[in-house]
Amino acid sequence: MSNRDIGKLYSSITGSSLSRRERFIVSEDKEIYTKSQNRYKHLGSVTNQEFNKITRMISSGEALEQIEEYLISKQYTPDSFKGEDDYRLLIELLDGAAFEGYISQKKPDLMTVKSGNIIDITSRSGLDSTMAQRIARFTPIDKTGSNVGPGEILLALTFNDVSNSTIGGDLMIGNNKLEVKGQGGRFGQQPGRGGIAFTFDTLLEPLKQPPLLDGIVSLEKSISTIYNSFVNEGIINQFIPRLRKTLSSSYPSGNLNYINNKIDFNNLGTRRGRNVLPGDIRKALAKLNFDHYSSKYKTDLFLFVDKNSLDFAMFAKKDALKSGGLIDSNLLLSSSFSLSTLYPNFNFNFNGNI
Repeated sequence: MSNRDIGKLYSSITGSSLSRRERFIVSEDKEIYTKSQNRYKHLGSVTNQEFNKITRMISSGEALEQIEEYLISKQYTPDSFKGEDDYRLLIELLDGAAFEGYISQKKPDLMTVKSGNIIDITSRSGLDSTMAQRIARFTPIDKTGSNVGPGEILLALTFNDVSNSTIGGDLMIGNNKLEVKGQGGRFGQQPGRGGIAFTFDTLLEPLKQPPLLDGIVSLEKSISTIYNSFVNEGIINQFIPRLRKTLSSSYPSGNLNYINNKIDFNNLGTRRGRNVLPGDIRKALAKLNFDHYSSKYKTDLFLFVDKNSLDFAMFAKKDALKSGGLIDSNLLLSSSFSLSTLYPNFNFNFNGNI
């Protein structure tokens, strides 16, 4: 503890300044004295909080060592971030939160909890909620050049079975990749960053009178319109195979069996209040998009987090794709598909209300 730190601490407790000839002494029974020329002057006592502050300042080197050891156990090192100061800033942030006291607390497993609010969980484990919010907002650039998402580092520090990923993806649960998405996250290349050009040429080929699609923006509406042309020309048996082939260029790793005869191709959505529930076509496209992404990147575990509330929900690939699963039940919702947005925004419906 430096002389400057001692002086600040003395002033905060006594309201006066420590002279150069005085020494500031705090006994184990939390009594404070000054010593000058072998004479002691009793000033009073300190609170438990003040005593803990003094103890921590004296042992700050040991605290920093504990924090760094814990970060290493969570697979965070100076090489985890692109900025040369980011790791140091993270340690300083945790040191300011008296994080070494939180390290020893028992923490839950994400595989058990699966959903909830990160701040609520860290608070139950002894981390100050204000400091937890600050950690959640620490979003440096990782070593690959990608932004670390809000709450991502806090997730690794909150759950016993979560760590920074060393195998791709954002985090790991045990040895398995965990992909973290914020609300509005996409499962695929964003528009304007090399996305795939889409065309209906293969699908329209057998039609004698193909419909005019120039004024239609929605991919779902276009597919429905083309479907009805196949029905009217009596060649509906060709529609599903050709639609699958058309979509395969954009979702080559996806299971095309999600495009099937069970889909109501005239169901474009149902209005409920101010919202429109996704219709059959959008849900099928959402499954195909999600399956393509998860298969391409060999990821089976996903987590959505709201950067404002820090609510979160973790789920497996099968939970999203199965009949009656998250997509079918409108818990994992995609925005609309279009020719220019083949990988739309997805949101998790945390409250379950539409």
